[in-house]
Order: sequence, then structure tokens, then C-alpha cells
Amino acid sequence: WLAARATIKGLVIHGRESAGTEPLFAAEQVQAGLQIDSFWGRRISLNELFIEKPHVHIRVEKSGATNLPAPARPASINKPWPDTLFQLRIRRLLLADGWVLYNDTKTPITVQGVDLRLGLDAAGTRDHPLYLGNLDWQTTQLTSKRYAPLSVSLSAKFTLWRDGFALEQGVLSAGHSHLDAQAEMNSFSNPQWSFRYRGWIDLLDFRETLREPMVPTGRVDVGGEGQFAGGQYHGSGSYSGQNIALPYVDFHATGLTSRGSYRIDNRGLEVPDFFAGAFGGRVTGRVTMRFDGLQFKADTHVQDVRLAAVLPSIEHRNFPIDELHWDGQITADTVETWSGPFQHFEISAKTVWENPEQPAEHHQPVTADWKFRYRYDPNILTIDSGEFETPSSRGSIDGILAPRNSALNVRFQTGAIETYKDFINALRGAGPHSPEAAKPISGSVGWDGKIAGASGGPAFLGHLRGERVRYDGVFLDYLDGDLTYAPLEFTLVRGHVRRGEMETDIEANLSLANWSFLPESNWTAEINFERVPVESIEPLLGLWYPVNGSLTGQFHGRGTRRKPSVTGLFDLADGKVYGLSFNRLRGQLNVSPDEVRIADAELRFFPPGKENGRGAGIITGSAGYRHEDQTISADLVGAALPLENFEKLQSTRLPVGGQVSFRLKANGPVRTPLGDGTFRVVDLRIGQVIVGSFDGKLTSDSRQAQLELGSAMTTGEVRGGCTLGLADPYPLSGKVSIKNINLDPFLLTALHLKEFSGHANADGDISLNGSLKQPESIIVDANLSRLAMNYANVRLENTGPVHFRSTKDSLEIDPVTLHGVDTNLQIAGSVQFAGRRGVGLRLNGALDLRLISGFAPNLDARGPAQINASFEGTLDRPRITGRVHIENASARAADFPTGLSAIKGDVVFDATRLYFENMNAESGGGALHLSGSVNYAESPLRYDVSVYTERVRIRYPEGMSWLVGGSLRLTGTPTAGLLSGRVTIERVTLTQGLEVAGMLVQAKEGISSPATSSPYLRNLQFDLEALSAPDARMEWPGAELHADANLRVRGTWEHPILLGHIHILSGDLYFAGNRYRVTRGDLN
Repeated sequence: WLAARATIKGLVIHGRESAGTEPLFAAEQVQAGLQIDSFWGRRISLNELFIEKPHVHIRVEKSGATNLPAPARPASINKPWPDTLFQLRIRRLLLADGWVLYNDTKTPITVQGVDLRLGLDAAGTRDHPLYLGNLDWQTTQLTSKRYAPLSVSLSAKFTLWRDGFALEQGVLSAGHSHLDAQAEMNSFSNPQWSFRYRGWIDLLDFRETLREPMVPTGRVDVGGEGQFAGGQYHGSGSYSGQNIALPYVDFHATGLTSRGSYRIDNRGLEVPDFFAGAFGGRVTGRVTMRFDGLQFKADTHVQDVRLAAVLPSIEHRNFPIDELHWDGQITADTVETWSGPFQHFEISAKTVWENPEQPAEHHQPVTADWKFRYRYDPNILTIDSGEFETPSSRGSIDGILAPRNSALNVRFQTGAIETYKDFINALRGAGPHSPEAAKPISGSVGWDGKIAGASGGPAFLGHLRGERVRYDGVFLDYLDGDLTYAPLEFTLVRGHVRRGEMETDIEANLSLANWSFLPESNWTAEINFERVPVESIEPLLGLWYPVNGSLTGQFHGRGTRRKPSVTGLFDLADGKVYGLSFNRLRGQLNVSPDEVRIADAELRFFPPGKENGRGAGIITGSAGYRHEDQTISADLVGAALPLENFEKLQSTRLPVGGQVSFRLKANGPVRTPLGDGTFRVVDLRIGQVIVGSFDGKLTSDSRQAQLELGSAMTTGEVRGGCTLGLADPYPLSGKVSIKNINLDPFLLTALHLKEFSGHANADGDISLNGSLKQPESIIVDANLSRLAMNYANVRLENTGPVHFRSTKDSLEIDPVTLHGVDTNLQIAGSVQFAGRRGVGLRLNGALDLRLISGFAPNLDARGPAQINASFEGTLDRPRITGRVHIENASARAADFPTGLSAIKGDVVFDATRLYFENMNAESGGGALHLSGSVNYAESPLRYDVSVYTERVRIRYPEGMSWLVGGSLRLTGTPTAGLLSGRVTIERVTLTQGLEVAGMLVQAKEGISSPATSSPYLRNLQFDLEALSAPDARMEWPGAELHADANLRVRGTWEHPILLGHIHILSGDLYFAGNRYRVTRGDLN
């Protein structure tokens, strides 16, 4: 029953304001729910207080007088003072849609909170009463203007008396910020305030509450004191800021620190000892602020700031300054001015950059001297003077960089433009990992010109000079010209380009779209070429043809990048088109995306090595190719064309030569044209053999092409034809009849031989079947009625039909018998030349050993042999089984001092090795017995052969003859060997007398033997022991001596070394017609 609810409408409370001005307080409506918690304790609470549109007017004159009413003095002091005047509690408070008018400044305000407590106690005496108050409001939300709602808590302890007010402790918390304050005022009639404060301010509260994203963030600690009296304010204090972040587009940085002391009066604020720590250095100076308009000014000195840290903070769109990758140590004197939160910012500076002791990673050091001014609002940078230098470049800049009308004078020279690659890519909008940015840029470049236009899309105007320039796949030794490079245009005037021996003049104009040459961009160009490689031009035009050569001509280009067209007169020298080599091609060229056409063409050929002579082949006529429907049209006449120039016809084993003349007309799809023509081949040469001359007729009906072939030879004849289907898989079939035709070059290909030292000719039919799409399917099937062969001076002829089939990868031979002197040999089987390279051959019959000399030219073997063997396995690891019986044969190796005769015995093959069975021979007047084996399962093959003889004569080295007996062993590989053993010497004959004897003991180089061309003999080494027989003799013309010897032979075939001694026991020596008796002598 002690609760009540009241509504007051149109409430007005006047203060001491003048008539006609806003009242001290007014509200459209006040609603209150009142409750008396304790009548005797004077405790009153409001469940809710709702004030709609509260208006508060506070006016403070220059004299300090206000419109606030003065406390009323009590009329009588005889009444006793109660201890507690009241205790007020408001559970819910809402001030909606109000404003506070301070002098002439109106601020909208809305306040919402809960649990506000206000207590007021009386104290003191009746003559000097005091009022002690406590205010506590912990949950409050304040809203003003467009600002975000701010959570605020407030607590205060204060004292009020007749003439003054004291705030013993006031605590204000707003957001993440906190403020403690104390204040005192001694007279209401002439207020004089003094106060102290300490605050911890989080700048993020200002950004979020004021909805200003450009307000810096960080934490600031501030503390100070002040006085306010007679309308004048004086104060001082200090501050310290940490982790300050500046979010401005033109200057964004984090981790900044600042500190300083300040002085405040009615006019503004001054920081005389400003300090900021940033970018590894410091900024010191004086900062002032005028309250009128919040005008700031800073006079500062910058010391030891690192450029590599500053550049990322000032980089922004269209200003990729950090991509320069510069680093230096900055010293500067600056003047900055701004308003409010860094609005209307301007800076003037004079700065010097010096080399750092250690540049930042991936940065290059730079020295510079700059004087500039920057104004934020118009975004204009004015450079009064600027010079810089890096290890590879130097330059100077002055002028204005502005959003619309830039005018910078630039002089720049670098020996390594690649160090500015990231900066160039950023200027033209190429992303860091884009395909465009991956294109390499390098070279030495000089620029003298201007940067004009909008800073977001400037135009580069001036003279460009470059050396060793590379961009993507374009390489230039020298580039010079007047260049205009802008977002919408690229123009080169009076351009001159050199690459190797090529030089050209060029003028070009390209339309761009935001720096890019798009497929739809238009272009024109005038180019003069002088001996330019064609393959270096095609990428520039976006054309790709299998054309090579040195081009001279005058060309006019136009169109778009997607659809370029080029016309001009040209001369292409030392060229190649689709594998066809020629010496010179002249004509009129028209190139477009739809068609390539050469009119009035003249193509000249010279046989290799005959360029300076006569007899050039020539092709005249016109030809064209349309890309869209892949059709051709041609009318060509050729005369005396050297076949050596047709690369597609050549192979290592089967080079083709001769001359061809033709007439050809064709049109229609390139794969199925309609056409007809004739040709004649004169002196066709395959390998080193001239086969003869041929003529033929070619026709095509769009379904298949037919070739009719005839010959004109002094001996032999070729007749036949061939048909090629013009649809997938392009079937090929044909048959040729031959008569007395030389087979030497064809055997090289069919048998996959490197050379063929014999000669063969044949009569028969050769057929061809397969498809061009699968060349490995083409089968050559030969049926020869006659085959005559002369190989290693052995003439062989067939005694029955010869039939074999050959493909790219295989050879199959039906059983065939070849007959000749001491030869009646049957061969059959197959060989694979691809994959595992399998072998399956069978040889049976009599064999003339002279045939082996064809495969081993350094071996002269003669005599008959009987062979019964099979070859299996692979070409790399053949398995041979069987036996070869030799009867009365002979063999001699080139450069070897002695040979073998009367060879008799068997060579037995057991798959991986061969060994000698009952093998005997004669050499040097003595009999030899041979034993041992040759292992050919692994590569290289290895041998181990032993020889025993009772007596044999050996003439080695030069000028010496030995009669010896004993055992020798030869081991090694086909490239090197070791001859070892032990022999007994019966007689030594020195054919050149004392000269050879003196050589044995005096020659510093040792004993010499005849030089040999055999690599094997040059690598043959000796390790022989030789002992004398009991009655050994040493002889030469005019001497016969008995001797005792113990020798060791070392060294190589060409440089043998004799070690040991020869003791002369007795003998006779004839010298100058006199006979001398020798009783003793030594040779060591």
C-alpha cells in the first residue's frame, strides 16, 4: 500500500536561464512507479522511471556563471539535522529520444540502465551543514547520435556544502576503458575547480562506439591534473601508448608505441617531448593540437627507421611500393598536420636513406635523398627532388603524382631489370602466382621520360633503351625506341631491335585493356626484317608453323591478337618447311587465322656441298592452306630437286640421294585431296650405290592415291605400282618386280647392319602391305628366284627359292640353301629387332671360313668347316649350341707376328660358352696344342686360352727372332688382354747385329716394336718368364755366342720391356775382318 504510480506530462524545470531560452529541464512525459521501502528510514525506490524526450539545457558563461540553480539556504537553523536524508533506488531507468544542449551544441542522447542507487546523508553542524552522497550505477547503456550503444558503469562518492562540492572518488568504466578521478569546487558563486585523474583507455572503444573504422586501435595510459576557474582551464599530464595500430589506406601499421608529457589550456594541447617507436627506429619532436577544429601539427625527427618495414605500411592499391624490395636506414625531418582522427593529413619531409648494415632477406640495399610533400585529401604526392641508387640501378624523380593529372619526370638506369620484376608485374596487375607473373623478365634497361595521367593507370612516355632484354620467350640483344605505355595503349616509334646478326626497324601500335593485350585487342605494325630467324617471330604473332630459316622482307601487320594478319614480300634463306630443306624461298606471303597463301613463289634447292656451284633445283607456283576446313590448293612445278634435302626420306642406315623433277596439281582436304602429277627420279642413290633412274605417275581421287612406277637403267629393271588409301588407317599395298637389281643398300636395312662389305643382286618380286598410321604393321615380303652374293671373296648362289619377310621390328627367313666354293649352307629362322630382340636361327652345312673375315676384318681365316648350330635367346645374350669342325684351316690376325696353319679340331658351343676340343695347329715351324674357352653369356665376353708347344719360332720384337718352347696363356676381353707363361729359349737371332744388341742395354725407351692399328694389340700386356736351354745360343751376322739367360718380359705390345740378365759363356765374334774369341760377357 506504500506504492504509487505517477505520470507527468509536459514537465518543465527552470533554472537561472534567460527568458526566451530553453529551460534547464523539460520532458514530454515522465512515468514513475514509486515505492516507499522505509518511511522512517527515508528509503524510497522506483521500480521504473521512464522519461520520454528529456531535454537538458546547460549554459556556462565566460565568467563561469551557469543556469544551474544555487542550493537554498535554510531559513532557520534551529531544526535538528537528520542523519539520512534519503536512499533512492531505481530498478529500471530509460531516458528515450532526448538531447543535451550545452551552450550552442546539441547532442542527442538515449540512456537505459538498471539498478541505480543514490544516497544522501546529512552531516556537519547546523552552521556548517554537509551533505554526503553515494552514487552507484553499474549497468547502463548510453546511446547518442548515430553512435553504437556503449555499456557504462559509474560510481562516485561526493560531498556537497553551501559553497562547494568535492568528488572524493569517481570511477567511470566504459567498454574496455577505465577512468578514476578526484575533483573539488570551492564556490558556487565563483567556481574554481581542481582535479586529478588517471585513465586506461582502449582505443577500440572509440572505433566501435563512434562507428569510425579509421580510428586507431591500441591501449593508452594517461594521468594528470588541472584547474578550471574564471572560464580558464590549465592542466598537465603524461601518456604512454602500446600496440597502436593505424588503419589508414595510405599508412597502415601495427605494433607502434608512443609516450610523452602534455600541457593543456583553453586553446589546445602541447606534447613537447613526443616519442614514437616504429619500424626499428624512433620519431621524436613536438606535437600541438588546437581545440578549435581539432587541428594537429607535428614537427618531428626520424632516426634509424628501416625502409623494408615502412614500405609495406604505405603500399596500397595502384601504389605497389613494397614490390621494389628495397631496404635502407631512414633519417628524416618532417612536418605533419591533420584534423581529428588523422583527417586532412599532410606531410612535408626531407629524408636521407643510407645503406643498412644487413639488408632484410630478399631485399636490396638502397641509398637516396628525397624532398617531398604529400596531401591525403587530394591524394597528391609532390616530389621536389629525388635521387636513389641500388647495387644495380640508379635514378632520379621529380614532379607530381596525382589521381588524375600526374606529371613525374623520371630518369632510370638498371643493369638488372629482373630485380624489379615484382614491381613491374604489380604495376600491370599481374598477380604474384599468375601465369603472367611467371614470365621471366631480365636485361639492362634505361628510361628517360615522364609518368603522366592518373596514378591508378599512368602512362609511361619517353625513350627506352635495353640490352640483353628478355621477356617470356622473347630475347633481344638490343632495343631502342620512343615508347608510350599506358593502360589502353602501347606505341613504339622509331624502334630498332637487334638479336644476334639480325637487326630490324619496327613501328607498332597495340590497343590494350588495363595493361593487357587481349585476344580482341587491335594492333598494327610495320616491320623490316634482315636475316631474322623465323622461329623467333612466330611467338610474337601467335602463329605456330613447322618453318625454319633466315627471313628478309618488308611486312605489314594488322588485326587483333586473336585474328592477326600479315602481308609482305619475303626472302627465306637456308630454310626448312615440314622437314623439307631448301636454300631460298621467295614470294608474296599472306597470313591470316583462316588461311596461309604463298603466291608467285620460287623455291631453290642446292645439293649439300654445292651451294656455290650450279645445278640448283627449283620449284615455282602457288600454294595455300585453309585452317578451318583443312583444305589445300597447289599448282607446282619442280625441276632437278636434290633428294638429300628431303629429311623424311633419310635414315642413318639408308641415306637417299638423286634428283627428282615433278608437276603437281592438287586441291581439296589435305588428307584426301584430288590431284594428279608426274615425276622422274634421276640417278637414285641408296647409300653409296646408284640404283638407277625412275619415272612415275601419281593420281588421287580423294579416296586413294595410286603410284605407277617404271625404271630406266643400264642394267636391271624395276616395274610395279603402289596404292595408298586416304582414310584412316591409310592402308598401303603394292608390288614391285625386279630384275638384276643391286640389293646392297636394302640388305643394310633388312638385316639392321651398319655396313655391308659385299655385293648382292637378285631377280624376283617384292610386295608391300600395311598401313601408314601404324608403320610397324608394314610388311615387306620378298620372293626371289635368283640371289647371287659375293661376300669376303666368297661367291654364293641360291639353289632354291629365297623367301623372307621383313618388318620394322623383325626378319623371318624360310629355309634357304646357299652354295659356293667349300660352302653348302642352309639358313632358316627369325630375328626380332625390338622388345626382347629374340633370335631363332639354324645353320647347317659346309662353310668357307673366308666368310668370317667379312664380320672380323682384322682376321684372315681360310679353309673349310662343317657347322651344325642353332642361335637362340636374344641379340644381347645369344645362346648358341652346336659344333663347328675345322679341318686343315689357317688364320692370321693383322699385325700379329705369326699365324696358324694346319688347324684341326672342334669348337663346341654349350649355350653360354665355347671351348676347344682336340684343337691343334702349326706355327713358326712347330706344332701347337690349343685349349681353353670363351664365355659370351655376359657382356663383354671373356676368354681364357692356353697354348703348348715344344718348339716354335717367334719374330718379335722388331729385329729379333726367338726359338722357344713352353706354355702360354692368353686371358682378357675383346678390348684388352694379358699374355703370360713360361718358355725355354734355345736360340736368339739378332737380324740387325750389334745395333739390336746395343739397343737391349742402352735404349732409354726400351725395345720398340712396329706400331699397330689394332686397339686390342695396343692394350695387350705381357708377363712372361724366359729361361735359357743348356746349349742356348745368341747369333747375329758375324757372331755366334753360347749364353745363359734368365729374362722377364713386361710392358705392352708396342713397348715391351726385358728384365733380367744374359751371361756370355763363350763364342766367336767377327769385327772389321778380324776374328775375336769371346770368353766372357754380360748383358743386364
